[in-house]
Amino acid sequence: MTLEQLFTKHRDLKWYFLRPGGNWGDHLIYAGAERLANDIGLNWENVTLEELNEYDLDDKSCIYLHGSGGFNSWCSGQPFLDFKVAVGKNVFLVIQGPATVEDNLGNIKSSMSSLELRIRCKSIIFFAREKVSFDILKKTFKDIDEASVALDHDTALHLKLPDLLKLARLDAVPSEKYKLYVERKDQESASDSAPYIGFGSVYMDPAVDAKSLSEWIAIHLCAKIIVTNRLHSAIVGTIAGKKVDISKGNYHKNFSVWEYSLKNRGVRWVDKTSNFSMINMILPRRVRESYKVNQFFKHLHGVPGSNPE
Repeated sequence: MTLEQLFTKHRDLKWYFLRPGGNWGDHLIYAGAERLANDIGLNWENVTLEELNEYDLDDKSCIYLHGSGGFNSWCSGQPFLDFKVAVGKNVFLVIQGPATVEDNLGNIKSSMSSLELRIRCKSIIFFAREKVSFDILKKTFKDIDEASVALDHDTALHLKLPDLLKLARLDAVPSEKYKLYVERKDQESASDSAPYIGFGSVYMDPAVDAKSLSEWIAIHLCAKIIVTNRLHSAIVGTIAGKKVDISKGNYHKNFSVWEYSLKNRGVRWVDKTSNFSMINMILPRRVRESYKVNQFFKHLHGVPGSNPE
């Protein structure tokens, strides 16, 4: 059963949506699930974890936990905590939205066991957003009678181009100005590559550099081509109908989601996101790392939100 089918089946119940936090790409996940809920006519509202603890919930209530890639041993642990709190509520149904889990069954089982789950809800459905996580989750929950595991696409893929324009606060699709290389620089990065500058191409991580969701989306919409190792840079690109290449991060997430959801949408898998430019042979690393130099090149290429200081 898909998330859409479950929302439709239980549209008359009261739903509480909980966001686990994250970067601008995660907000695309939230927007997609909320778009789906609105299309179905679901009776829902956003709540914080603190509000969820204060609400008088009953068996006419359901909790929806937005999907994420946070079920692993190196992120904040917030999705695990949200799950623990949700299943401990006296509600009809708890749904964990399409998510990715670390490809280490021992670590996932250990994390779930350490939560000391006190299940009070009548039913739990945990969605994976690709097949590797689906197989791990089936083994994780096989001895929990209240829980079942399902498979569905990342909820960001419920969005269409008009949704992106609305979220970006744009009246029309902007002109394409540059080739966008998005390379993450956090614990999920596949490598610690050197800073990069080029003409006709922009190298950045909008999840870090953008000041708002609207700016994050606009940066991608202004790209001719997107080459990335960030999953939701690839997803926003394919929703916008752009040519997109995606490469690996530090675990299976990118490849698994690409294989299940993005391969058939024309997204291409590549070995790495790096490129060659003579300017990087000329400029020393300290210059390429300079904030002002990077802002200048972004402004030169017309990147939304870039203003030289």
